[in-house]
This record gives sequence, structure tokens and C-alpha cells, in this order.
Amino acid sequence: MDGIKTYLLGVMGAAVICGIVIRMIGEKGTQGAMTKLIAGLFLAFTVIRPVANIRLDGLSDFTAAYSAAGEQAAAAGESLTKDALAASIKAQTEAYILDKAAALQVELEVDVTLSDGDIPTPSAVLLSGKVSPYAKARLQKMITDDLGIDKERQTWT
Repeated sequence: MDGIKTYLLGVMGAAVICGIVIRMIGEKGTQGAMTKLIAGLFLAFTVIRPVANIRLDGLSDFTAAYSAAGEQAAAAGESLTKDALAASIKAQTEAYILDKAAALQVELEVDVTLSDGDIPTPSAVLLSGKVSPYAKARLQKMITDDLGIDKERQTWT
């Protein structure tokens, strides 16, 4: 509070001094114009000078804390997005295989394993159920051709 009081007294004092000097010299002529200019600059300097003395040392700590929190939130969001994408890909792949099996009148249980890449892709599949050799061959070919899962990565039980 003392800082504000001191600042306001300084500005008021500068305004009074400028007013007195302008009154003494006069407002007309070149000398009066120069006096007004100098008095205006002096008053502007008096008003602005305290702003130059503001210390922003704590600002970098303040912004660093929020920046770190923002990075953590972004990482958590990316992780949630990746998990949701992986769950969706797994469910859609399993549904696709079950749909193709149903078209062949085969009942299966399907568990798809995904890769760990940035975009998870089906990398292996575990299929359980009673399947005729014909249906198994058709499903193996479909899984290899359509989903890119090699026969070696297809486990049948």
C-alpha cells in the first residue's frame, strides 16, 4: 500500500511541477511549445518508470508449473485416446471374424492381440470352437488376406 501511495504522490508532484514550469514560461511561441513537450515527456517518464522496475522473477516458475501440468494432461489424454482406439480396433476385428464365421455357420470365440505401435493393428488371433476343415481353411485365408494376420499367428483350439 505504501508503494501505491508513493507512486501517486510522485505522479502528482510531477504534474504540479510541470504545471508551474509551463505557467512560468508561457504557452505561446516556440519556447512554450518546447516547454510543453519537455513537461509532457517528464510526466510520462514519471508515470511509466515504476513499470520498468517490476520484477518478473517468479513468473518463469509460475509458467513452468503450468507448462508441466499441461504436458502431463496432454500425455494422459494421448494415453486415453490410444487405449480407446486399441479397444475399438480389437472389438471391430473380433466382430468381423465372428461375422465371417457366422456366414460359414461356425460358432467361435475370438481373442485378437494388437501390436504396440502408435496405431495398434491386429497381430495375432486366438480362435476357439468346433470348426470343420473346410471352414477353418476359409477363415484362415480370410484372416490372412483381409486382416494381414499370418497363419503362424493364428492359434486354433
